[in-house]
Amino acid sequence: MTITELEHTADVLYRINAPTLPLLYAEAVRALMQTIYGGCQGGGDHTCECTVSAADQVALMQEFLSEVLYLTEVKGLVFCHVKVSLAQHEGEQTLSAILTGEPFDQALHAGSEVKGISFYGLSIETVENAYQLDILFDV
Repeated sequence: MTITELEHTADVLYRINAPTLPLLYAEAVRALMQTIYGGCQGGGDHTCECTVSAADQVALMQEFLSEVLYLTEVKGLVFCHVKVSLAQHEGEQTLSAILTGEPFDQALHAGSEVKGISFYGLSIETVENAYQLDILFDV
């Protein structure tokens, strides 16, 4: 699994690779937390659950990361561990996640404010038996 920051003029653009779709979603959360907080410091034991649905994987990624962004801001948690499960029902993709993290501490966590998860350039592709995500965080 790799997270690579690509050049972008104003925002933060990542290319993320993972062997499975659930791990791709988890790595996307890690990239988001890295951008906002500089990553996790310890791990924590605070847990949140979320479920989102969308018509396809690309829309599901945007919906999921938007929900994670909301939860991290409202609950004041930096998510360190993510367990994702995916299902499909009647043509709709559903993602359920358990997010575990630590409370935000200004002395430990520093990064950039992320205003939103952009649909611009958002793509999920299969590359060499793995999944590749290009995602842009609006900062």
